[in-house]
Amino acid sequence: MNRCYNNENSCSYILYKEDGIEVRNPKRRFDTPFDATRSAMYMNVKESTVHKYVAYKCSKCGWYHIGRTKKVLSDKDRAKAIKFLRYAKK
Repeated sequence: MNRCYNNENSCSYILYKEDGIEVRNPKRRFDTPFDATRSAMYMNVKESTVHKYVAYKCSKCGWYHIGRTKKVLSDKDRAKAIKFLRYAKK
């Protein structure tokens, strides 16, 4: 997962551009683990998603974020995400 750079309760991750300039993008924060998990599952359902997304609690700010893992998303994982989202809407 990306490192969390906490700046006044606003976590961000660093992207590096080709010219070497450091650019920080803010992470989206969630109030509950359920909200973060639901957002991660939406990402996992997309056909363009290659690596699995998961929700985690940030040790720096205490909010919940989503992050991409190194694990390749399998068809079984995608089916679990669809099932989760189907039941989460009820």
